[in-house]
Amino acid sequence: MQTMACTLIAIERQRQIEEENRTPEWDVKFNRPNQLSTAGAAYALQDATIWPFSAETYKPSPGNRIWELVKAAALIASEIDRILREYEQ
Repeated sequence: MQTMACTLIAIERQRQIEEENRTPEWDVKFNRPNQLSTAGAAYALQDATIWPFSAETYKPSPGNRIWELVKAAALIASEIDRILREYEQ
């Protein structure tokens, strides 16, 4: 059974891949270990000070806690994809 939360996370992860070209292969090539999960933590904790990328790429969603958590979870999923892709190589 997939919950609405899981569906929203999957949709956001697919958007990252299709619209931003952030594929698992891209993530392996351009992101350091834990960088994507730290980005997810920044959204989950609403803490821009731990954002691991340039400040202008941090895009919080004030007033929409669900969307911030969806982005956080999708970034953590991308870290999992990145790790799995590393193991395949």
